[in-house]
Amino acid sequence: YLKMCQENNKRNADVLKSEYIDTTRSLQSFREDIMEFNRQYGEIEALPLLSDVGIVRINSQQLKATFLPSPKECLAQIYRILPELAKEQYSVFISEVHEGSGRLNAPINSVEDFVEQLTALEELKEKQ
Repeated sequence: YLKMCQENNKRNADVLKSEYIDTTRSLQSFREDIMEFNRQYGEIEALPLLSDVGIVRINSQQLKATFLPSPKECLAQIYRILPELAKEQYSVFISEVHEGSGRLNAPINSVEDFVEQLTALEELKEKQ
């Protein structure tokens, strides 16, 4: 559990966000991270509070209190940045839609204008 917490503590919301923007991180990787942190949380939560080992009774309350915040904080970071990423992606998408709409709705007064619209249409198709 110590190694898990050390690895979790290396995670940084700003780094995750920049990796996504740089396309080195995908939405699937966020999904996998969420599943992993939920698994970690469940595993730590499932530890018995008291365990008898021979004649010794072990109380794991302090252990749980020490390790539970790690996956919870990682989940909180992801849940905090996902709406920000969605907002940024939505803004980019809307900007592209408005730009494309303006280019395609421009009046055609010459052959050059027609070629410009066909070029704009091809560029929009490529972005899909």
